[in-house]
Amino acid sequence: MAKHIRLIDSVVNQYPLSPSCRRFYYDAGVPGLQLQITASKKCWYIYKAFRGAPVKFKLGEFPVMGSDEARSEAIKVLSDMAKGIHPQEARRKTKTGVYTLGELFDRYLEEHLKPHTRRWDEAEKSFKRHCGDLAKRELSGLVRNDLQRWVKKIGASAGKQTADRTFNTVRACVRWGIKQELYLPKSDPTQYITLFNVKSQPVHLDQDGWTRLEAVLAKRPDHISDIIHLLVYTAARKGNVLAMEWSEIHLAHKLWTVPQHKSKSGKKLLIPLLDEAIEILEKRAFVTGKTGFVFPSNDSASGHFENIDVPFREIREEAQIGDITIHGLRHTTASWMGMTGANAFEIQRQLGHSSVVTTMKYVELEHGVVRKALGKAIHSLQRKDARKQDEQSA
Repeated sequence: MAKHIRLIDSVVNQYPLSPSCRRFYYDAGVPGLQLQITASKKCWYIYKAFRGAPVKFKLGEFPVMGSDEARSEAIKVLSDMAKGIHPQEARRKTKTGVYTLGELFDRYLEEHLKPHTRRWDEAEKSFKRHCGDLAKRELSGLVRNDLQRWVKKIGASAGKQTADRTFNTVRACVRWGIKQELYLPKSDPTQYITLFNVKSQPVHLDQDGWTRLEAVLAKRPDHISDIIHLLVYTAARKGNVLAMEWSEIHLAHKLWTVPQHKSKSGKKLLIPLLDEAIEILEKRAFVTGKTGFVFPSNDSASGHFENIDVPFREIREEAQIGDITIHGLRHTTASWMGMTGANAFEIQRQLGHSSVVTTMKYVELEHGVVRKALGKAIHSLQRKDARKQDEQSA
């Protein structure tokens, strides 16, 4: 009868070889982890049902593979089996490198990004949008020169920042695969790739651009106009504005509370509401009532508007405001706060940034503001010195 005990190295060492018959011991901690002892050796196995049939899969021999390593390897194999991957198939892919980049990314997404990052969906969208043929390539066929050409191609078609960001996702995926021993190249093909390294500069509207945008929005007093105005008046993220609920709005206190599960930083945000924003919300209350979403939609699974990209592009083109994005409206408010004297901590509070370092780019935009503040201080000092000299001479 098989015995279930905690299989550790000191215990396994005490077990003698078994010349007359095979003896089996099962680990009490990891289901299916088996130690088999014969006349000549002690071996670790996984013995587990897979798709209705028993599977016996050799992990390694003791003492070359110790109990801790066997337990760790068993957990990986059991995880693969739970996902419908036969252990032999997983080992074959590890040895031959027949995972495609797309297959590796799927595992990276499920086993690393989703459990450990909040914005995994952005990485998934970027990978699927830009990796195309590259995702179909087997890992054993990844070549550094091809990756370099791919980065340049994405830079030309989708922009340099997009190219850098997408490659960083691919590199992180490949290095995760190497760490997990799903991919064992002679050298990492993502090393020594030259990126564009473009520093992100927030694109924002100037006064003329805002005037033209306002003129276009005035022609269409609808929910799109309301959403765009609220994006500017609150400097909130598009997703938060679209998913805004009446339960989050406190009209009397002129405050909008974004709950932590909706916040990128994972913290509750308190966003002050200007009179202009209150006016829009009061108008929306007559349309929707003060229950549910502020911008409800019957055409989406979420129950609220999820995408305004198409109408915004039309408005942007008519207003002739260049390539500014919806997120650029948030940059516009933050930039003008910086240019009109707000300090980094005030802007950080409004934007909900977790670090003031992220906010510094807005207060560095307009050197004239800094120069004016410096001049004000020096001129005040000079006037004080002049008064002191006058008093002494008198």
